[in-house]
Amino acid sequence: MNNEYNWLPVIVKNDIAPVPGTTIHFVVDKKYYKAIEKALKNKSNIIIFADNDSEEEAADTGVLAEVSQIVKTGRGAMRILVDPKKRVYIDDTSVENGIIYASYYD
Repeated sequence: MNNEYNWLPVIVKNDIAPVPGTTIHFVVDKKYYKAIEKALKNKSNIIIFADNDSEEEAADTGVLAEVSQIVKTGRGAMRILVDPKKRVYIDDTSVENGIIYASYYD
């Protein structure tokens, strides 16, 4: 990853369309657990793609969101509460240690 850009972890949700100014909660797929935990550890935001395709064909826009809370259920699932902040345009993506990252601009 190029460090001169602001890189944030990415999750792709096919069943929601986050809207800035709202608070939403949803179940996160296990493949995104590392991304959520990384964002919480670094006190950073995430980028959410609302896309009907795969990660490889993800849209060029997403929503910058703050993770407010995570709840791990007894069945091993993770539910998160997020506060979408603003719509962003994706400049580039990269995968590092199994986490998808994206650089973005307003």
